[in-house]
Amino acid sequence: MVNIIGYLGGNLLVKLGSAEYVQSFFECLEELDFDEPVRSKIGDRLYRKYLKLDDLECACEAMGLVKNVFERTKLSEVLNSSYVSELKAEGRGDEILYSIYADFFSGFEDVVESSRYFYEDWGQYKRVFIGRVDVPHYDMYKRIPDSVLEQVSDKPVWLRAVVGDDVPEFN
Repeated sequence: MVNIIGYLGGNLLVKLGSAEYVQSFFECLEELDFDEPVRSKIGDRLYRKYLKLDDLECACEAMGLVKNVFERTKLSEVLNSSYVSELKAEGRGDEILYSIYADFFSGFEDVVESSRYFYEDWGQYKRVFIGRVDVPHYDMYKRIPDSVLEQVSDKPVWLRAVVGDDVPEFN
């Protein structure tokens, strides 16, 4: 069974792909050694937890910085995670990172916009975060309380479930 990982925010979900694919995006981000706010908003808050309403503007700016770097960086310039290694073995080392991860940027913009509109229209913030978006996991992920996600300091909940690690308990 394939675990489909994606963005959730507002009333929208955006499928990104396999856990390995999503993990490889963050591995590239880590290797390219971005400064703040990219590390805190994208590499920590979005990757491990969720984005608070007050984080959205800064996170959008940070994602824009990542996009600019990915538009100039070849796959051959980044690490050899198993996913990236497979792409290199297929002869795709000269591809620009942006062409491989374009959905991460457009999908992020879409869920942030949905979350903002939901807040403006209904006065309720539906967080932006990464989770499993395949059925039936989608419903479980959107019900995980913020307090559970705030406690995550290492491997994100979406990745724990995929690799068989314990997922935090919640009611």
